[in-house]
Amino acid sequence: MTTNPQALCIIAKCALCSTKTELFICPHCDEVICQVCVNKHQSQLNDTLKEHWLKCKTKYHNLCLLSNTYDKDFIVIENEMYRIRQIIEQQYTDIIQSIDSEKNSLLIKLEDYIKSITSNVKHTDLEQVFNSINQRLEDIFQNRNPNASYNADDFLLEIEHLNMQISNRWQHIQSSTFKYPHLSSSKPMITSDIFGELQWNSKPMPNRNVARSSFITSSGQSSMSTTGGLQDESLSISEEDSFPAALVVRRQKQWSIDASGVPHFLCILAKKNYLLFSCDKYGCIDLYQLNGNDPSNSPRHLRQFDLFPGNSTSQKPHIIEAFTVYTPFIVVSAHLSDQTDTSSVYFFDHRGSQQADTCLQNFPVRQLSADTSFMCLWGVDRHQHTVYYNQLPMSVSLIQQSIAHRDDFIKFGRDFEPI
Repeated sequence: MTTNPQALCIIAKCALCSTKTELFICPHCDEVICQVCVNKHQSQLNDTLKEHWLKCKTKYHNLCLLSNTYDKDFIVIENEMYRIRQIIEQQYTDIIQSIDSEKNSLLIKLEDYIKSITSNVKHTDLEQVFNSINQRLEDIFQNRNPNASYNADDFLLEIEHLNMQISNRWQHIQSSTFKYPHLSSSKPMITSDIFGELQWNSKPMPNRNVARSSFITSSGQSSMSTTGGLQDESLSISEEDSFPAALVVRRQKQWSIDASGVPHFLCILAKKNYLLFSCDKYGCIDLYQLNGNDPSNSPRHLRQFDLFPGNSTSQKPHIIEAFTVYTPFIVVSAHLSDQTDTSSVYFFDHRGSQQADTCLQNFPVRQLSADTSFMCLWGVDRHQHTVYYNQLPMSVSLIQQSIAHRDDFIKFGRDFEPI
């Protein structure tokens, strides 16, 4: 609005102040005004333009925020789909294993019955005894060996014993009846009952407001940002106004234990029992079992193991920067003592055996947290001042693929001190 007004070669009354003087025409609205009212008129035009632009800008920012919120919601949906895929695959595997087990059980029963019938019908043992006695008696009766001597009582005892075996076998066969196999028809099975019914709910996802991308300033205020890099300066939340003071709970000591090293990381895993993982900065882990019925009881020490054997005495040890535990893995981020600008992510089972190859990162990982609810592995990139997440791998084959791709969640300002 800096264009000079166009002068008119007339003397008349101003449209704004009614003063009779030399007049000018406004190039924007064709209003005829005097020199005194020009600045006021331009200021009014600027205010009107700013008001309309602010409304448009606010509407555009709200659209970006809504789109960003839906993007975050879609991530939750993708995570839930991944979890459902895992459930379907596991149910499929369980069903196949159950079918194979039942098939093998039926085949074994058939083979066992065949063996029992064969042992009853075929009497090879009696046949061998019978042929032996018959051969020797034939030799005696036909006088094939005149010089041979024999004892009739011995033959009578053998014959009597054979007669007894034949009688017993005869009675056993007569008392045994054949059982003819029969396989009943299988019951009809509905496939959807195996996996469950897949439903699509239109209810909003939980914690939608939390899923927005935020820009945090060092003053403790939060302003929303969009994927296009725009910042809504009008939306600023003060901690004092928005969050009530939390109730302070007085902490009471429950138990204490003597640790072999300084526990830099503590993680509790809920399985059949509550397990407490205590890890020092060199990767030495003490595993304890907590008393789920009485938390005041001291935990029971189960075992100790090293993620990196001999690491504490090495000239260039691995320093653990982040540590988290979930089923089925222990996940750590570590770097060599003389290399602090990069890090590596390692996956171990709960006994300390490394799973899959080392996942190299070109940035230092400040924190790791396994979120099994949303199937995310959260992390903090100290260089980029960013909270990010990977898909949480549930098997060894998915580790490399999950760590190779990351998504940024929150971007902090460079002056944000906690990072």
